[in-house]
Amino acid sequence: MKPARRLIAVICAALTLTGCGSWPRAARYRFAVEVEDNGRMVSGSAVQEEDCIFNDGVIRMGAALNCGVKGEAVVVDLGDKGLLFVLLTNDPGRPRVSDSPWGLFEYAHRNLFDPVGLTAAAFDRIAASRETATFDAAHTPMMVRFRDINDPKSLELVNPEHLDASFGPGVKFSKATIVITGDAVTSGIEKYAPWLVAGNPEENHHPEDNGSPLRDVPLAHLIKDGDFWSRMQ
Repeated sequence: MKPARRLIAVICAALTLTGCGSWPRAARYRFAVEVEDNGRMVSGSAVQEEDCIFNDGVIRMGAALNCGVKGEAVVVDLGDKGLLFVLLTNDPGRPRVSDSPWGLFEYAHRNLFDPVGLTAAAFDRIAASRETATFDAAHTPMMVRFRDINDPKSLELVNPEHLDASFGPGVKFSKATIVITGDAVTSGIEKYAPWLVAGNPEENHHPEDNGSPLRDVPLAHLIKDGDFWSRMQ
């Protein structure tokens, strides 16, 4: 359990009569990405899990106290052209439209929110949804590729609206979908990127940037192993 979640759990346990009435909630969903490669459809998917703690006891603050994801990035294998990784996080370069996978699913079901936002009841309504939510390229999470999959420092950002710039002519985004599922959370991303095995989720592989002003650090250097996988408990 991460320190912040551990602290929240302790607080909730101490304040059982005054708050933190129904926690936690969890929902599993399959996030799939489809790419067209010169008329051939190629797809990848991953089952991820969103866990939230709520304060809806006697105090009834209502909205989520803390949420986190468990799972791995989606990998679309384009053969000799390389691997497309669709990460667990949003793309800061597209701050008004890009979101995490669960954030996209929440947004697609914003009509189910309560007036105070994402409450436990709203989470339950969203988790009970069985419709498939579909998204265009602009709204997808951060996408990256590697010039050399064995070298994490060779990571490059990918523009989902211009996949051909990273993977060659005729390669373009088709669609992304998210649907609630009861399947197990996906594992095994290390078969694509061996250096992720037992990796540090805070590792970004660019120690040369330590101490540099954030504005001077390239966005690609800020991506961490934890953007590829999360073992949150």
